[in-house]
Amino acid sequence: MAEKAAGRYSGHSHKDIRNQSSTSTTVSLPTRVYRFICTWYALFTHLVLCICLSSFMVFTLDGYAALGDDTQSRLQSNGQFILRVSDITTFISVVLVFIRIMTSAWIGTLLWNYVFALLENDGLKLRTFSRIMNWKILPPTGCKTKGLGVLVVLTLICILPQNLISPLLTGSVNWNIGSDVGDPVQVASGVPFALNSEWYWYLKQDFSRRQYVYRAAGLAGLAWSNLDTQDAGTNSVLGRTCRRVIEYHEQLPENSTLYNATIPCIEIDGITWPDKPLTNASGAFYKRIIKDYSAQFSITGEEPFSYYQSGVGILFDPTDFKWDSQKYMSGNMTAYFPPNSLFSGTMTAVMFIERHPETGCNPIRSNTTGGPSVFGPDSDRLTKNVFGFFDIDQFCFAHAVVNITAGVITAPSANYISARVVDASSDAASQPMQPSPWVSEAMFLMPDTMTKIALMNTSSMPTWNNLDGYTTALIRQAYLANWDMLHATFEQNDTAIMTATPQLARQVASVSSGRVLAWLGISFLLTITGMLVVIVESRYCGHGIICDGPTAALLTDAKDVVQLYPELAQLNTLTDDEEGIKVYLNHMTDETGLRTFKLGFFNENLGEC
Repeated sequence: MAEKAAGRYSGHSHKDIRNQSSTSTTVSLPTRVYRFICTWYALFTHLVLCICLSSFMVFTLDGYAALGDDTQSRLQSNGQFILRVSDITTFISVVLVFIRIMTSAWIGTLLWNYVFALLENDGLKLRTFSRIMNWKILPPTGCKTKGLGVLVVLTLICILPQNLISPLLTGSVNWNIGSDVGDPVQVASGVPFALNSEWYWYLKQDFSRRQYVYRAAGLAGLAWSNLDTQDAGTNSVLGRTCRRVIEYHEQLPENSTLYNATIPCIEIDGITWPDKPLTNASGAFYKRIIKDYSAQFSITGEEPFSYYQSGVGILFDPTDFKWDSQKYMSGNMTAYFPPNSLFSGTMTAVMFIERHPETGCNPIRSNTTGGPSVFGPDSDRLTKNVFGFFDIDQFCFAHAVVNITAGVITAPSANYISARVVDASSDAASQPMQPSPWVSEAMFLMPDTMTKIALMNTSSMPTWNNLDGYTTALIRQAYLANWDMLHATFEQNDTAIMTATPQLARQVASVSSGRVLAWLGISFLLTITGMLVVIVESRYCGHGIICDGPTAALLTDAKDVVQLYPELAQLNTLTDDEEGIKVYLNHMTDETGLRTFKLGFFNENLGEC
């Protein structure tokens, strides 16, 4: 087979054939323009898409606040259109798909031009030709024409990373949690189901008051159950705390702002634990604690200290601890609201520290391990304060003196710490404390509500080494919840409308410019291959750039190959021997000046190029 090939093509040097003179036929201008577009459109489109996508990501996408979740509409009420993260990801992916299509189209044109150049100069093994077409990569070695070999290697370096760099761009975008201010909304201060008439039954029936105490405890859990929002200027022992549950309104996102809202406030100026316990000489309230577990302090008829739960506490005014349900009655099953009031003074807190079966109350220790109480070593300082009763002092109490100011403020702005809870503690110190109809009633409810909050402990108030902090937190939560409950239940005439600006959840794009520029730089390597192929075609080929490689290959004259080796034209898989055959392209000009191309081949072991 090799001998036949050598005999047929003896006398024709490959270099001589490539250098034969030829006469080009005249091509019209529209045809040349069309061929130019067909040749270069893919490379030009690839370059434009890469530049546009990089510019979009660096200058437009970076810092863009996309919708935070699927519950928000893309079309905002102000007419602004905001995309979701999935929309932007889809857009980038679609553009990358188009870039990849253009990349494949240009690499196809590029490879066919290099295949023809290699066929005309060094020839190609059928094995190498098959790999070029299947894997879309050029052979890095094997070119005897050194200049062409360098260009082949450079082109290979430029096209190899093109299909691997998409993750570099898609990974350049990080989405961080952010927010954006939405359009103002109106928020009702009052509650539609509040009834003035219910106030009469609250005063009349203790079981009615009991249900409202449970409701107040539930509001305390709603306002304080989120541990992440407890430290809003409220986690210290002393200071002013202003917080309110907005009962009736569609939930607003966290960090929204409510303006000019009436918010209950309580300020604790000091707490001390006297160095002596309560005794008979302390007053009638001591006897009430001893005899009836403080039932007389409850306005619902319950016994707060009968639950035997460490941390249960009550708060009362030693000079005014008798609640009178008749003073607001006006007859005919009606009652009038309490007058506006503001509390400022000293109150007494009695805390149930521990129950110590058969051990006594001095010192305070755990009833199971003999160690410290639930308040830890912090309770050791109560040695002279603790008092007990019942048999051999099983129930151990301590009392504190607390300086309190309670009322409401009109907060210029309050922050939503959850969907229905606003807090104005951060700016409360600059606002004057104002009186409210529900201040005095909220204070009388303190023993009942404090007991329920301590038992439920939905706010997870810490006790260990935190006796002062636990006590003041229990007082704060109870007062604020009492005011919320009283206002939302009875104040039917509150028709005030407040304004809030929602803080809408957003995901803010953070684009790594370095990654984007690196991707653009690697993508630009494909543009360089356009210059390389121009050099190859001008220096190493006897024709111009081939814009349609598959058609050119299909119409290339292969008559000599088919005549000599018909087995290669049977559309079968090549054998090992056939894969080693080297093919070259020979072009000649006939007597009419028309240039024609013919395929020839010879076996590799002939040693010819």
